[in-house]
Amino acid sequence: RLVGGSASGLGGYLTYDAGGGLYIWLARATIRRCTFSGSAASTSSKGAGGGLAAYYAPVTVTESTFAGNIASTAGHGIGGGAFVFPGPGATALAGSTFRDNTGGTAAAGGGGGAVYLTQLAATLTGNTVEFNAAAAAAGATGWGGGIYSDGCALTTRDNVIRENRASADGTGGGGGGVYVGDGALDSTGDEITGNTANGRTAGGAGNGAALHTLSTATVVNCTFFANQGTGGNSALSGQESNGNG
Repeated sequence: RLVGGSASGLGGYLTYDAGGGLYIWLARATIRRCTFSGSAASTSSKGAGGGLAAYYAPVTVTESTFAGNIASTAGHGIGGGAFVFPGPGATALAGSTFRDNTGGTAAAGGGGGAVYLTQLAATLTGNTVEFNAAAAAAGATGWGGGIYSDGCALTTRDNVIRENRASADGTGGGGGGVYVGDGALDSTGDEITGNTANGRTAGGAGNGAALHTLSTATVVNCTFFANQGTGGNSALSGQESNGNG
């Protein structure tokens, strides 16, 4: 169990403090049946990976729990539960739970309430991603309430992604369940329900309450239900999407 950790002031990823619970650098790691809870990457600056940060380190995580972690309470926060930057191999997250994690609680907002992935190949299988938030502060913008992926070949299979939010009360944001920037998404059998792009009851822009993608996406046999966008935007959206869903 890795509980109540902090990397505030330690750096680790560009100008971000990284890895509140655990920081891995230049290593291949296998994590099994571990709990990461109540940790923060930074309480004084920008933060990456409230529970776990893997920098140039491919990881395999199975049957683990990430709960109540925060990337940053003072600045921009990415990867409330876990942050993974590219390594020499693929990253895999399977059979794990990501619950009540937050990217950023400050006005600077954040991305990837549960998981933030960038510039890598990743496979997510059979995980539960629930009650996470990319940005929690009033007026802050968040992207990827559950999962944020940019520059990745992302494959998702049979995950439950529910009740996540991109922005609690922001002026924008998107991807309440999943945000995909550059790269590609291949999704099969995922259940994406009850996610919110923007917590405002009126006004603001909230793109893609369930899924917002700027990339090529293949979606097969997935369930989308009760996801809510605001400002007239859709549950599923691309860069130019602005419909009702």
